[in-house]
Amino acid sequence: MNNSARRNIFNLTLILISVIGVAIIIYTTNWGIGLFGRDSFNYISAARNLAGGGGYVFPLDNDTVAPITHYPPLLSMILAVF
Repeated sequence: MNNSARRNIFNLTLILISVIGVAIIIYTTNWGIGLFGRDSFNYISAARNLAGGGGYVFPLDNDTVAPITHYPPLLSMILAVF
């Protein structure tokens, strides 16, 4: 097998691994990682509300908000800065 064929196989293998990795990420991160609940969604929603002046709350399904009382606020505050 010459170098060109090896390089092509290597490149195709990398592309396949990349496509599989992207598919796994897209599948598992709709609402955070999906294995542990909606933690990242709650932190990011709280950060957006903090940045918009709405306080440390997250939106509910019926267009209202609820105060966040069971998540530490530091990560949301850091995210709100950015």
